[in-house]
Amino acid sequence: MAVALDDSGNAYVTGKTESANFPITVGALQQTCGGGSSFGDAFTVRVSADGTRLASVTFLGGSGEDEGRAIAVDHADNAYLAGTGGSGLL
Repeated sequence: MAVALDDSGNAYVTGKTESANFPITVGALQQTCGGGSSFGDAFTVRVSADGTRLASVTFLGGSGEDEGRAIAVDHADNAYLAGTGGSGLL
């Protein structure tokens, strides 16, 4: 798991989950876990600066095992993820 902060203090978190009921937000890039319960997917979460709100949450992955291991955020609030990708996506 890794964490980065943007210029406003929002936290961006990445890692791996095997949860089918992960708290995905409306408009998420990927709504369901592609790896299912046996492999898992990478995820990204943006938490508000005051820690009270999940601003965005999405799965990232395909049918293999995917895991977010590093994350960085630029001055335009674009998040960049690196990790391992059994699905060829990371």
